[in-house]
Amino acid sequence: MRPRLSAGVSLAAAVLLFLVLTVGAAQSQHETNRYHIRGMVCQACADHVQEAIAEVEGVHSSRVVLEERMAYVSWEAAPRHDALADAVREAGFQAFRTR
Repeated sequence: MRPRLSAGVSLAAAVLLFLVLTVGAAQSQHETNRYHIRGMVCQACADHVQEAIAEVEGVHSSRVVLEERMAYVSWEAAPRHDALADAVREAGFQAFRTR
């Protein structure tokens, strides 16, 4: 019986490793870029920028940090930097990609 328990534990470990690697690979497919946002002075501004970025085609997720004056954007496919800059400009702010 001892060998079966060990095999079961090994199988469970292998399944867990597979799941971790699969989920990690899926998450790493999204390219993330940083953008300096000029013109934000309050949380309402940051929320407005967040909403504008969310409307850009291809954006998987985004996070706008007022204190840093930065937006962190994860893309579904190829980044559309110009479209993001245009959307932020239409919202009344400026976005500059940083490296």
